[in-house]
Amino acid sequence: MGISESADGDAGIHDFIDSLEGDMTENHDQNHPERGSSASLESTLLMIGGLLIVFLGQYLAQLSPHKLITTTLLAVGAFGFLIGVLASNSAATATMLQKSLGKPASRLGVSKGQVLLLIFGFSLSLASRAAAGNSLQAHSPWHVLIWIVGCLAVLAGCWRGSLKESMRDIDRRDWILVGVLAAVALAARLIQLDQVPYTVSGDEGSVGLMAWDYETSVRNNYFIMGWFSFPALQFWPASLMQEIFGRSVLAMRIPSAIGGALSVLAVYWSARLMFGRLTGVIAALFLAFFHYHLLFSRIALTNVWDGFFLMLMIVSLWSAWQENRRLAFLSAGLAIGLGQFFYTTAHLLPAYALLWLLILYKSRPKTGRLPGITCTILVTAVVVLPLALFYFQNPNELSAPLNRVSILKGDWIRDTSLTTGDSVFMIFAKQFWQTIQGFTASPILGVYSPGRPMLLVLPATLFIAGLILTLLRIKQPQYNILLIALVGPVLASTFSVGPPNAQRLLLAAPIVAIVIALPLQEIHQQINAARTQYHSIYAAAAIVFMLLIGYFEVRFFQQAMAEGRYSDSKSRIAREIGETLRQQGKDLAVYFLGQPVMGYNTLPCLPYIAANATGHDMSWPIDWTQYPELGGSPAAFVILAQNAEALPEIEGKFPLGTTIVGRDESGQPTYYIRLLQTSPDN
Repeated sequence: MGISESADGDAGIHDFIDSLEGDMTENHDQNHPERGSSASLESTLLMIGGLLIVFLGQYLAQLSPHKLITTTLLAVGAFGFLIGVLASNSAATATMLQKSLGKPASRLGVSKGQVLLLIFGFSLSLASRAAAGNSLQAHSPWHVLIWIVGCLAVLAGCWRGSLKESMRDIDRRDWILVGVLAAVALAARLIQLDQVPYTVSGDEGSVGLMAWDYETSVRNNYFIMGWFSFPALQFWPASLMQEIFGRSVLAMRIPSAIGGALSVLAVYWSARLMFGRLTGVIAALFLAFFHYHLLFSRIALTNVWDGFFLMLMIVSLWSAWQENRRLAFLSAGLAIGLGQFFYTTAHLLPAYALLWLLILYKSRPKTGRLPGITCTILVTAVVVLPLALFYFQNPNELSAPLNRVSILKGDWIRDTSLTTGDSVFMIFAKQFWQTIQGFTASPILGVYSPGRPMLLVLPATLFIAGLILTLLRIKQPQYNILLIALVGPVLASTFSVGPPNAQRLLLAAPIVAIVIALPLQEIHQQINAARTQYHSIYAAAAIVFMLLIGYFEVRFFQQAMAEGRYSDSKSRIAREIGETLRQQGKDLAVYFLGQPVMGYNTLPCLPYIAANATGHDMSWPIDWTQYPELGGSPAAFVILAQNAEALPEIEGKFPLGTTIVGRDESGQPTYYIRLLQTSPDN
């Protein structure tokens, strides 16, 4: 009886719910006449997206002073929600919405809903600027996540095709070669990464300290400038590695090793598509062992990433133009956009892209590429938008890295003309000549000064032959692309002080590797054209030959590191001191007698490595009344060799302790460390 009553009760509830659903459906049908499911989808997306943008605008209005951005977000979100509601209740508005979305959707080859994703994505990217602000601490800790979601929304809005189909078209041999090359490139860059080079430059220390500021939340705003007016986002990979490996030399160098290895793979794919598989293998092998590229792949400076973004852009644009693949257009946009957050030479990428698209259009005209090019522009724009808005507010930050080294800034040209008697034209001509000689004739300069040109004898020979081939075939777009890519870093070094500068020319390294492979590929083609059975044997011999060149490159690199060709002797001394101090436990007070050569913080690698220490600069003779706290806590004196006369006085005043002597290769003392032993009473 009880069971029967329960069943009757449930039946009554179900009947009541069914009646409600029927009423709601009837009302819904009356309020939405002649609407299709597509219109319903777009209006629903507009309402949801509009609400989210309004919420974001309201949230940021409470935190950020960027009122123009927050007001824009509120207006866009409210308008989107309004149109969504009207479209869901009015057939005329729904039709208007369909037509408004249909035109851009048709031109981009995407759905109408994807057009709404584009609007949503750009709104989020705009919001990330307001969420970041201009201070060390962002107005919202979610500013990077907001930006990432915005970028993903635009990528989804531009997407067309199947990722599986794109991957399926890649030959299995290419996958195997990529795996082998990745293993080789990573091994060449990761083995003994924290020890080779042993020297840690001051610039590396600055990168490490900046990354550590983000790791310890001293900073959390990634859309401002960091050390030396470089975009702060480039320090995020090192900060992530510090979270995993701690505050160490290894942690801050790993991102460069990854960037260098990715450059090798990008070189393979670029050369593979433009010139053939053999060219790709030879070029990638050379870059994997290239002494010049190895150095920048094994230090904390982020310059090496520019080469990766350059080659990713090249391979993407080439593939996009040849096969009209949307994925390639999108990856080109990512390469251009993300590159702007790294070293200054990546500012060349947008100009490169425009020139190369014009070249491809003139030499190999194809239809149906405009939607993909538009998507490249959209992805680039959404990625770079928060940085571009920061530069718009702070234009001096954009030009600061250039102004530090440019010969066009200040009185450099005038002073040089007065000193040498050269005209302005001759000054530029000499700068240009010195730069191009850095490839094969004159030693490169800067943070890496190996005492030799960028290219050793065998690679230089191949490079000259490759340049001849490139000039002979300049009308072919793939050769034209290589030549233009070389011109950019050459001009960057020409207009900089101290050419040929290693840092400014690094963008050319991946292109140099491809040019070096061209003569070997040319011989292979001639053998193949003769229809002999030796082309496979030659291909294997060419690879072995490049491996032999790679062996000499690595051996030269090891010799250059042993000779201290990276940075300077002061940086090496600073690392030795830092490593010794780091072993002395926490809360170590360090009293540094290094003037006039250097102070404790002159080379940031010292405070970065000796994270446990607090440094205090002292001058000789010492006024002990300024340091009453000495002797009460763990302490150490660091005395550089030129202040050695201070050591007997310190040892006499603090007899309990140990003295460590640092020496150079000839056995001469370079520094002394007096580690104090605190008394039991203290």
